[in-house]
Amino acid sequence: MFWKRKISAINLLKIMSCMMIGFTARSIIDFILPESSTCHPCPVCPTCDQQNPLNPKTSMMDEFKPKTRYEVLRWAYFTERHLFENLDDDPRIGLIGNFKFDVQDIISQAMEIINRESTIQYSFKRLANGYRRVDALLGVEYILDLEIKKSEKARREPRRVSLIRPFTRVQSQPVKWGEESQTVNFVVALSRVTSRVKAFMQRYEEVCLKTNEDASLFVVLFTGTTPEEVYEVEEVKNLLVSYQEQYPDAIITFIETKGTFSRAVGLDLGIRQFSEDSLVFLCDVDVGFDDTFLDRCRKNTIYKQQAYFPIVFSLYDPALIYQDSEKIPETPSQDITKHNGFWVHYGFGMACLYNQDYQTVGGFDTSTYGWGGEDVDLYDKFIKSDIKVFRAVDPSLIHHYHNRSCDPDLNADQYRMCVGALADSIGSKSQLAKKMIGLKKD
Repeated sequence: MFWKRKISAINLLKIMSCMMIGFTARSIIDFILPESSTCHPCPVCPTCDQQNPLNPKTSMMDEFKPKTRYEVLRWAYFTERHLFENLDDDPRIGLIGNFKFDVQDIISQAMEIINRESTIQYSFKRLANGYRRVDALLGVEYILDLEIKKSEKARREPRRVSLIRPFTRVQSQPVKWGEESQTVNFVVALSRVTSRVKAFMQRYEEVCLKTNEDASLFVVLFTGTTPEEVYEVEEVKNLLVSYQEQYPDAIITFIETKGTFSRAVGLDLGIRQFSEDSLVFLCDVDVGFDDTFLDRCRKNTIYKQQAYFPIVFSLYDPALIYQDSEKIPETPSQDITKHNGFWVHYGFGMACLYNQDYQTVGGFDTSTYGWGGEDVDLYDKFIKSDIKVFRAVDPSLIHHYHNRSCDPDLNADQYRMCVGALADSIGSKSQLAKKMIGLKKD
């Protein structure tokens, strides 16, 4: 057998070197044994086989060749402090988390390779340029323009390094998902939105009531102080009662609370009406959904382990979307396109979570009144807890456009967030520009 043969010190060093750089056992045997050897060939390692496109030695030769301009794999540019890429509409973000660790690690590995291939030991001084892109079949590719020095007194030398962090074979890993038989308990806080409640209830009827979906609806109503507010609350109550009477097997519940409207207070009050092991969906009255979302809400929320914070698609003002048309359609398009809306990556108001997990992280800050801030606070609490956060866009959650205003009495942060959200939700840059040009002509 192989290990019983006499191996010289030189060949032993060759074996160790080959193992370190990832040659296959077959390559080692062919390298030091004569053809007459009776040693049985070792199986070829699929991740090291020279014919395998995942092999780092052949990765650059097998580089993806785009056929159209839409297939080009763009490089992201980075420095030691920033990543320049259009992430969440931000052209530059600070290097944090995994991005930062990735850059630090690849620079460190680049220096190891440089020093391993040189008789002189260089030290890293500065990253002049960094490029990074992901090829889904090969791995993560890097181009680094480094400034390095032989010694403290020596001049800096530029060095360009091209590296790839190859993907290995696809591997299965343990996966967990939520209980698919769980009831999804909608919790909504309302104040003076009668017309929008009617639209929400029509959507809820289609998705949940007519199909006997395993769901319930719990509404917290802020009664208001003026006669107009009291009247609107009564209208909402009558609407909810009418649906309950029409669907006697459905669970539609509401409670009233006094005081100034606070989404945090309302949702907190609603959540606390459920048992600890209840699955709760914190919902806004302007958000549309379907049965596929309810399925994802159940699967992506795991009791005592994970909460689901989906990213919602928000529709623009139909008046701007259809400004070149003769009239606005009765049912505006809800297709997910850049002309119809945008992903609200900064919003965390929609969430699927278990009551006990909500209580464990500390729940909403009920001192928050008015618009905004309460969702960010709750999201941060989950991030800092032992409960994992599942964050992804959800193509079934559509926020319908409605006129809004920002209360000047809000605190500075809330007012800033409100104005920013208002500006984003009106229309795309091109639609707004077209509208302004048209106004100037008039």
